[in-house]
Formats: sequence, C-alpha cells, structure tokens
Amino acid sequence: MTDFDHTLNILKFHLKKEIIDNYFAERTFLEDDLEALLQEEKDFEAELQRDLPIFAAFYQLLGTEAALASLKQAWGVAELPFRQESQQVPAAARQAVLDRFKPHGWTARGRLKNQLYDLYEHLHKVAQELRKKQLQVSAHCQLYNEDVQKFNANYDFNLIASQVEALDGAEVAMESGLSAADREALAMRMRLTKKTPKACLLATLPELPPLAAMKKKLSEIVDRSR
Repeated sequence: MTDFDHTLNILKFHLKKEIIDNYFAERTFLEDDLEALLQEEKDFEAELQRDLPIFAAFYQLLGTEAALASLKQAWGVAELPFRQESQQVPAAARQAVLDRFKPHGWTARGRLKNQLYDLYEHLHKVAQELRKKQLQVSAHCQLYNEDVQKFNANYDFNLIASQVEALDGAEVAMESGLSAADREALAMRMRLTKKTPKACLLATLPELPPLAAMKKKLSEIVDRSR
C-alpha cells in the first residue's frame, strides 16, 4: 500500500466517523430536548389542574346554560375554555374558590355581580399565565417536530449507506448483508418519532378580555338570567 493509499484510507475512516459522530450528537441533542419538552408539558398540566377550580367556580357562579351561552358570545369562542375539565372538579374545590371571593353589596343581585367581578379579575390573570405557558410549550413542541423531520431526512439509513459506499468506491454495499426486513428495521430504529401534543395543548386558550371590557357584559348576563 502506497503512502497515498494509506492517507486516503485514514481520510475515509475519519469521514465515516464524522458521519456517525454527527448522527449520535444530533440524536442526543434531540433526546435531551424531548426530555425538556416532556417536563414542560408536565409542569403545564400541574398548573392547569391547580387552576381548573377557578374556571369551575366562575362557570358555577354564572349558573344557567343561558348565562354560559352568553359568556361564550362575550368571549367570542365556540366552546368555553376547559369547560368539560371543569365539570370534573370536586364541589369542595369549587367552593373553596368561591369562599375566597365573598359576595358584597346592598342587594342580592349586586352582591352576585360584585362576586363575579372579583372572581373574573382573578380568572383573567390566571388565564393570561396559562395561555402564555401553553403557547410556549406548543411552540417548543412544533420546533421539536420540525427538528425531528430534518434529522430523519438528514440521517436516512439509505442516504448514510450511499455516503459510506461512495467513500469506499461502491466496492462493498452496507446493505449487502441485510435482508429487506432487517434494513427496514434498522432504518426505523435510526429514525426519531414526532411528539404528539397532549390534549390540553391542542386547543389554545383564548385571550380573555380584561374586567374593564367585561364588567358591563357580565352585569347584563346576570340581569338576563336572574
């Protein structure tokens, strides 16, 4: 073997090693990113569970289906956010929220309205934070899936095989000792799977109007339903 051949073989070895090292480096990065994304989802779910009683208490305080329908219209939504989940909140948890926002005023209707206003102001703050975090986690999930798609395209088994074969002058095919089933199994193992967002992230929480914009509408809802 000439010095040139020896140098060429060393170069081929390092190029193959670089392809493999890059594959594992990017895979490790994406696996770490997925772990961080899963933790963000877990944190969001925990915060949502903590805040669900606030939504449940507010919907309960409005009372009637007609009032809830009017609220949907006022918020400009087809469905009230977390309405179904709120129905699973225990009565004690809903009452604990209502106990923090006592009715006050001269008349029964006035006390109810003031209680609604106080609770809505708190709900608005909570909803803003939930929406912010929900959008952050959703954006992270989208970016992760885009990176996975690029990774799978860049490190397709057949593409890597052809690159290595090109370095070897196509003298020996990487796939020559593998059956079609083996090749497919290896290709699948090398691929990463996109992350499916959890149900709580699929429907983005709408940006709720502040109390100043809702006070008159809430008053009208109470007047119509009482």
